[in-house]
Amino acid sequence: MQLKNWLNPFGPLMQKLPQPHQVAPLPICAITQSSPTSLDDERTFGRIINEAPIIIETTTTEEMTDMNQILQTLLNISGRLEIMENRMGNMEQVLNTSFSVNPQRSQNNISKLLPVKSIHELQELEQKLEDDNNKQQLLQVLQFIGGLNEKSCVERSLERFFTNHCAMFCSWTGKKVNFKIKDLKSIQILKDAVRNSFPCIKDDAFERNVMAWLQLNRLFVKGCKSPNDVKLDYDEFLFSEDISFIY
Repeated sequence: MQLKNWLNPFGPLMQKLPQPHQVAPLPICAITQSSPTSLDDERTFGRIINEAPIIIETTTTEEMTDMNQILQTLLNISGRLEIMENRMGNMEQVLNTSFSVNPQRSQNNISKLLPVKSIHELQELEQKLEDDNNKQQLLQVLQFIGGLNEKSCVERSLERFFTNHCAMFCSWTGKKVNFKIKDLKSIQILKDAVRNSFPCIKDDAFERNVMAWLQLNRLFVKGCKSPNDVKLDYDEFLFSEDISFIY
């Protein structure tokens, strides 16, 4: 007995624990009595089974609403991606067109002619602009200048296009024996370049900015105005109701 306890020290403890409840097997007669034993009972049992409601789990209204929202979101994302893809395709096409240079005419690099230093150079440039490729090159040079606003963009573009000395002999309509720039191809291209940065600029605003810059440049070159005075008087010239003296 001691040897048995030594081999199984938990034996006495296990004997004291409550034993699991023993369930007696159901008598065969009970099973026989509870099952249908006649044809009527079988029919009744079958009818009960057939008439039992079939419960199919369906999604709730909230779940359907969530699914509709998810589908709508996916459709919106798909539509936006399609729009972005079309825009990128258009941008790629524009870039390929804008930066394509004919190898046979690559020697006519317009950027090397800027800024124009004299009226003679300006006239030569106008002749070169009869060529569409040269027009495109000039537009490429000017459209990347930009500025903080419309006035700044026009001013920076004119400074890139003209030297102060050449601009001193130019005016918008050629008043006072100055060289008229109003109808020049180069000025039209300059306006197109400004509109690439500021599409809403009107012709009147562009003209006023050009005329004001030409007038103040003339005063600056002649020594009548210091650089600080030119900046202070720029808006006064630009928004003057009577600017006929600039023409």
